[in-house]
Amino acid sequence: MVDGPETDQQKRLNILDDHEIDDLYGLPRFTTDERQLYFTLTAAEQVVCRRLRSLPSQVSFILQLGYFKARQQFFSFTFAQVADDVAAVLARHFPADSPVSSVAPTPPTLANQRDIILELFGYRMCRAAERQQLFERAQQLARLSTKPLYLFRELLHSLAHHRIVAPAYTVMQDLIGKALSGEQQRVSDILHAQLSPADTAALDQLIAETDGLYLVTHLKHEPSDFGLKVMRTEVRRGDTLGPLYHLAMRVIPRLEISPDAVTYYASLVGYYSTHRLQELDRWLTYLYLLCFVIHRYHRFHDHVLTALMHKVTSFVAEAAETAKGKAAEQRLERTADLVKAGGVLQLIVDDAPSPTITFTQMQAQAFALLDRERLARVAAYLSTREAEDRWDSNGWSSTRHTSAGSSISATSWQPLS
Repeated sequence: MVDGPETDQQKRLNILDDHEIDDLYGLPRFTTDERQLYFTLTAAEQVVCRRLRSLPSQVSFILQLGYFKARQQFFSFTFAQVADDVAAVLARHFPADSPVSSVAPTPPTLANQRDIILELFGYRMCRAAERQQLFERAQQLARLSTKPLYLFRELLHSLAHHRIVAPAYTVMQDLIGKALSGEQQRVSDILHAQLSPADTAALDQLIAETDGLYLVTHLKHEPSDFGLKVMRTEVRRGDTLGPLYHLAMRVIPRLEISPDAVTYYASLVGYYSTHRLQELDRWLTYLYLLCFVIHRYHRFHDHVLTALMHKVTSFVAEAAETAKGKAAEQRLERTADLVKAGGVLQLIVDDAPSPTITFTQMQAQAFALLDRERLARVAAYLSTREAEDRWDSNGWSSTRHTSAGSSISATSWQPLS
């Protein structure tokens, strides 16, 4: 789909640049190695060549054959224009013969040789029936993409697949331009039938000027970061796009165009200025805006989900950092508790304990050094051998190794209060 000037049949589509046109349609300019490759004849080609009665006809045949192998095209030329190629053919295939005349064979002779080459390679010329089939293929492709270069390349691929000689570049230009114009008219007719006055009014609001501002310009903006303020603005854009998105999803599927085409049309809203969109064909502008709404609404959801993932990642990183800090604090606290637990053990190994001290009194002295709960945790920790502590989502846990080398889970070492 292209705008007015590009679909005007009075002006052909500019599909290829001069260099690309020459690569496809220009007379080949062979290197020495390429002459060796393309002017080598197979057994069947040698048989055909020997049937030709004159040396100029044979040289012309080999030249046309080599050029066709390289480009799958036929060319008009004189021997003087391709003198180096003529010399290479004579040296390779007719070393004992005299130089050929600079005048190439007559048109009927050339046409007969081209028919022979077509038969050798199983090709046919692109005549009226083939051009009609090519146009129908272009119409199908125009629903997938309206980029002229895409259509051109796909049509070349189709021609090669069906072994048809590609028509002239101007023929391809006219054919593709006609297909794109037809696609534009088809889409316009469907939109005209599907969009109510209220629908078109809603789309018109996107490009209507309000205090020097355009709603579509606001919707084009993408969030600069995932900050809360920026994402709130993005959510408001999503609220604006929501009703238009439902309209677009009701209409666009009826056009039977590809997702790539939707993306391409949407990109044109960013490519064209709002003023240019106002100048385009009305229904063409509606098509671009509807595709833009679909694409932008999907982008809106992508942004929101990305922002959520960004926040979750930040929270996880913050939690991990906090956990590391807590783990360090617990190591220090546990070390201090172990020192105090040593004082508790000292009460037991005292050489001269008073015989009047009861067990309850000894407990009171122990708990004065380290309270009951913390002392119990130290005792649980010390009850394992070769303990290895690790941090997981539940806090500190301890694993000890048996004499056999296997590991067993020991009492969890919970964060100390």
